[in-house]
Amino acid sequence: LVNHYTAYLGTHETFNRKQAAIQRLRPVFDYLEEHYDEPIRVEDAARICATSNSHFMYFFKRATGQSFLAYLNHFRIAKAQSLLALTDQSISEISQAIGFCDQSHFGVAFRKLVGMTPLSYRRCFGQAGEEVSHVPVKPAAQLEAPRYQKESRHTTGTR
Repeated sequence: LVNHYTAYLGTHETFNRKQAAIQRLRPVFDYLEEHYDEPIRVEDAARICATSNSHFMYFFKRATGQSFLAYLNHFRIAKAQSLLALTDQSISEISQAIGFCDQSHFGVAFRKLVGMTPLSYRRCFGQAGEEVSHVPVKPAAQLEAPRYQKESRHTTGTR
C-alpha cells in the first residue's frame, strides 16, 4: 500500500509540474492562435516567455513532448484540415493562409503529418453534405519519412 501511495504521489507531482509548465507556455499558445498565419521563429516564442532560445526549446519540448517547430507545424496542419473540409479555398490559398511560404512545402508537411495529400483529404472530408470528420494528425513520435521500395531491375522467369 505504501508503494502504491508513493507511486501515486510521484505521478501526481509529475502531472502538477506538467500543468505548471503548460500554464507558463500559455502566452505562446495564445500568440500562435493569433499569428499562426505569419512567419514565427523560435526567437519570437522565447521572447514571449522571457527566456533564451536554447532554454525555451528545452522547456517547450519537455512540457509538450514536441519541439516548438513540430508543434507549430501540427497546429498549422490542423487549421488546414478545417479549411480544406469546410471551405472552397484553393490549396495554394490555404497554404498561404496558414503560414506556409509555398504550396510544395505545405503539401509535403501535410502528407507527412496526416498521411494523405491535401487534395485527397479534401476529396474524403470536403463539403459533400456529409458530416465532416478529421483525420487526426500523427503524434510526433510516429513521424517518419515515407519509404519507397525500389523496383528490381532483374526479373526472373523463363525464356
